[in-house]
Amino acid sequence: MHALISKFLRKQHVLHLSVIDNDKTQSEGSVYTASCFYAFDAQNQALVFKSKEDSKHIILAVQSPIVGVSIAYNTPKIPSIKGVQIKARFLDATTEQSKLYYKRFNIARFRVGAVYALEILWLKYTDNSLKQREKLEFTRD
Repeated sequence: MHALISKFLRKQHVLHLSVIDNDKTQSEGSVYTASCFYAFDAQNQALVFKSKEDSKHIILAVQSPIVGVSIAYNTPKIPSIKGVQIKARFLDATTEQSKLYYKRFNIARFRVGAVYALEILWLKYTDNSLKQREKLEFTRD
């Protein structure tokens, strides 16, 4: 993974998780999105977050574990826009990933829920401050 991507992921803290919602009342199904605080696991190229096991996004991610993620730097200035689009695999976090998450968000130890990981399968990074204005991509081997 390119160093600029890793640096961006380490600096941010909120991800937007999109999961497939096979709602039978809709002819084409739908998508459900949730926002979560995360820690970046650089060693395993994963995003680690905590959520209640019975929350809708966790139930749907268990059913369809390939998910979409976006993370953006919040700015109104077009030349300063930075962000990632990600395709990831939803997994239970390892013990080490849980420790990493709690190191960043210690208060979360006292909240109900489980820790999960999003293994990054593909990522596209946009950074309008780069002079070449090209997108950087990462694909898991």
